[in-house]
Amino acid sequence: DLIVSNYAINEWLEGEDQTRRAEVIEQIGSLLKESGYLLLMEPAEGEVCRALHGACAQAAENNDRLHLVAPYFNGSTCPLLETESKYFSHEVRPCTPPPMVEEINHHLNLEIREVKFGMSILARNQGRTLTGHSGVLRIISPVRKRKGTISFWGISVDGKEVEVEWQRRNLSKEDQKNLLSLQRGDIIDQISINESKDLRIRLEKADDIRPLFLPRWDQAD
Repeated sequence: DLIVSNYAINEWLEGEDQTRRAEVIEQIGSLLKESGYLLLMEPAEGEVCRALHGACAQAAENNDRLHLVAPYFNGSTCPLLETESKYFSHEVRPCTPPPMVEEINHHLNLEIREVKFGMSILARNQGRTLTGHSGVLRIISPVRKRKGTISFWGISVDGKEVEVEWQRRNLSKEDQKNLLSLQRGDIIDQISINESKDLRIRLEKADDIRPLFLPRWDQAD
């Protein structure tokens, strides 16, 4: 029902080309049940993530029984593969490490209060389809607090990279705090959809968006 590869394929297939990586992903995917999912996670490095998304796209294209279901929508491949985007498809999740982990890493100067990774999910069945007018976005950048605005970049249902922005003067302190708590990898829905073709979406209120997927590891018991 579920196959997980965690920081493994990039090590195992280091130096192999995309075709070989795609073949391996196809072979792993062939072990899934009809309702099963293949979750592939890799370190949050641009080159590694490009290799992951490129191989997954090729595997899905070569095998009509494998479908891309995440991190993007409607079976879309990674729209950042061929662009010079400043951001990439990384999940970045704050976490609270156990005291022993902090003690071990204290002298190594490693960042252990955030978990960063790239991921792709394939399945035997196609994922949920969203309409082209949907306001759903996947956040791909940090949330920025500037002198007069709060903003972030996201990938929309049609695969476009767009910027969402609020004027801070229109937001209460509580609303600003809630918006600044958004993280890369969160999925939100715009309640008020901007029909403009502009790549910048300006919203008036914090509740112009609705959270759809906001896991919070640091709040776990």
